[in-house]
Amino acid sequence: MISTIWMNRPWVRDAAIAALVLAAELLGYPYTGLDIRVVSIAVGAAGLMLVRRRHPIVVAGLVGVLYLVGALPSPYDAPVSAMLIALYSVGRHTSAPASIVTAALVVLGGWLVHDLPWEAAPLATTAALALTPALPVAAGHIMRLQAELSHRREQQIAENAVRAERRRIARELHDVIAHHVSVVGLYMGVARRTIPTDPERARLTLLTGEDTARQAMTEMRHLLDVLRTDGEPIENQAGVGVGRLPALIEESGNATLEVSG
Repeated sequence: MISTIWMNRPWVRDAAIAALVLAAELLGYPYTGLDIRVVSIAVGAAGLMLVRRRHPIVVAGLVGVLYLVGALPSPYDAPVSAMLIALYSVGRHTSAPASIVTAALVVLGGWLVHDLPWEAAPLATTAALALTPALPVAAGHIMRLQAELSHRREQQIAENAVRAERRRIARELHDVIAHHVSVVGLYMGVARRTIPTDPERARLTLLTGEDTARQAMTEMRHLLDVLRTDGEPIENQAGVGVGRLPALIEESGNATLEVSG
């Protein structure tokens, strides 16, 4: 039950992450005390987690501003956990170019915060400043690719199932047509042979053949309805009544058939 709610309701996950971010930002000050600036940064960063899916780049930018506001006076006041989650969201919910640009801007912000000259920065510090934003962005991008591959795989499975079902229906349609055409042909042959000697039996045989033809058309119509992709039902042509005679006569005339009567 809990796992279903967690998976099907993203806002529940975002609310939980926001609570964890708020706790992580405030638990670092049990002894030194909290001032209004630290609390405001923590609350603001946690609140931004609620909209990180819909506006990942905006959230990353605002969290970056809060990071600068907190880190410039003291690096310990920066909302690190919120920044990492915001960067992950950028990689997870935006394109690769947008993720790279965002990570590069965060690296530049890190240089400003730590006031490191380009020519004097140690290699370890430079690598740390580059990898810290790059890792969560890369993790988010990998998760995005995995989700896209999973979605494509599910679509492929569904399409394969539809194609297999259509092949089965096509085979069934072939069997239905072959069976009913054979039966109708048999009835017509019996009627032709019995007309001179037993007209009533021939009439009943023709009626049975007509019913069989109607049944065949009905079954074929149902199967073709399933095969159609536009969702529109096939016009009912199983029973052609007197109202269709003028159209049939016109069609026969267009086909260069002699029409008398």
